[in-house]
Amino acid sequence: PAVTIASGCATGLDVLHWGREQIRLGLADAAIIGATEAPLEELGFAGTCSLGILSKETKDPATAMKPFDRRAEGLVLAESAVVLVIERADLAEARGARILGEVAGCGSAAEGNNPIVLEREGGAVSRAILAALADAGMTPTDVDCAHCHGVSLTNYDRCETHGYKIALGDHAYRIPITATKSMIGQAYSCGGLLSLSAALMTLDRGIMPATLNHAEPDPECDLDYVPGAPRMNDASNALITALSFGGTHAATMVRSWN
Repeated sequence: PAVTIASGCATGLDVLHWGREQIRLGLADAAIIGATEAPLEELGFAGTCSLGILSKETKDPATAMKPFDRRAEGLVLAESAVVLVIERADLAEARGARILGEVAGCGSAAEGNNPIVLEREGGAVSRAILAALADAGMTPTDVDCAHCHGVSLTNYDRCETHGYKIALGDHAYRIPITATKSMIGQAYSCGGLLSLSAALMTLDRGIMPATLNHAEPDPECDLDYVPGAPRMNDASNALITALSFGGTHAATMVRSWN
């Protein structure tokens, strides 16, 4: 089986979900899944400028992405490619593969209200998270950490924060949440798989990356975003979220493989 999926920033996780289903349905023993994005050209810049979502920072590019910060004013475009291999656990073990983690649960949800502006309350984001937890047979209090979308657009950051609070309740305040885009920029379709890769490294090495440039928290974004510096975190599982233009969202739970 082969397919190309284009669902905005949710693409990477959606491709992961599709590949996992081929294995679960017995249509494949393994799947090569990936995403790539190359928006650093004239049309890409023109489109992003017309949407008014690019950061206005000109003095220090390293501080331009400020997820969940009251000073957030836009994103920085990035290019990337991410490829992962997923396969049946018994086959991976039989060939002696170094298994980085298990895709425990997948979920998605859509709001479909506006091409650009997401619903403030984060209802669809919370439904995607709860679907991933249900698929994994886990409860909100089982979540150890999260690698979020965190795109430095106030509407998106608030929507995602509220979605976490709805889905996880008070437990949302007890887990570290990191935004890798603060370091690498917005690579659209690759974002979910970049976060997934970082989450697997968290499970493997016990370190949560920092959310950079998070110095003045947005009052509506009051969760623990690991500001400033990385943090030791002995996590057994991680939640990954990806939010798309138009309100198509995806969530994935990964856990350590013992």
